[in-house]
Amino acid sequence: MTKSVKRTNPMAPEKLSLPGISITELLDFEDIFQDIRLNIATIMVPVVIIAQIRVALDSSKPTVVQNLDSVNTYVRSILAKSAPLTYVTAAVAIRRTALEYALDPDPVRMINDHKDLSTNLSGQVTTRGGINANLGDPTRLRAYRRGLMAQVTGQLQATPLHSPRRLSRTIEKIDKESFLSSLPFNTSDLNVDQVITTVNSLIDPIGDGILFVDVPAIPTGGSLLETCLNVQRTLPDIPDTSSVSRLDSLPNWKKAAITQARNVKEGR
Repeated sequence: MTKSVKRTNPMAPEKLSLPGISITELLDFEDIFQDIRLNIATIMVPVVIIAQIRVALDSSKPTVVQNLDSVNTYVRSILAKSAPLTYVTAAVAIRRTALEYALDPDPVRMINDHKDLSTNLSGQVTTRGGINANLGDPTRLRAYRRGLMAQVTGQLQATPLHSPRRLSRTIEKIDKESFLSSLPFNTSDLNVDQVITTVNSLIDPIGDGILFVDVPAIPTGGSLLETCLNVQRTLPDIPDTSSVSRLDSLPNWKKAAITQARNVKEGR
């Protein structure tokens, strides 16, 4: 009797990696952080979209992509201080310093600390000395945990810009239908429409829709996952300089203006 071979769909995106997050360790605490998978799914939507934009503009420098209207919006609205982001990063910080609760009879203090970290964003931030140097002093421990949160936030922002294929070698294939299945944990109880609704509410709280004006290298239909959001794209109004074949006979100001127009158009 021959064994059956399980075949995978070669067209399906591979599983996403989660920058700065050890999902196996974090899910050990899912009974404490019950919304952890939903919030990870929420923050990974803009991470994937930024990575897809970066791949579409692979000839551009990361700083060019970082300064785009759309990328700025996704980072500012979700990947900076949003509730889903701080929920996740606070959970990571608590998990990495869980020995603080080794003698606690119940998780009440842990739950309270997570709530404090995820909702009160004031206070000192440090990672100096590591965990050993910051145990035993509540103020120093909180500052250290905030430092861990900042590290995870930085990785979530930087990875799609600098190393998009570290998230997934098939990052550009992820769309609304495949998004949940691309996450590296069970998503059978999650609803992709709920996730998308949350993302829309974060980037567009008024609900009027958003119009991004980015370089022409990005298709006006947006990246594949972005098409399910309440956003539209239009091309910037850049002067058409294609009829100018030679620049050497032009005055310097004219050459500079034409060169700048062409660089912006090409996303440089």
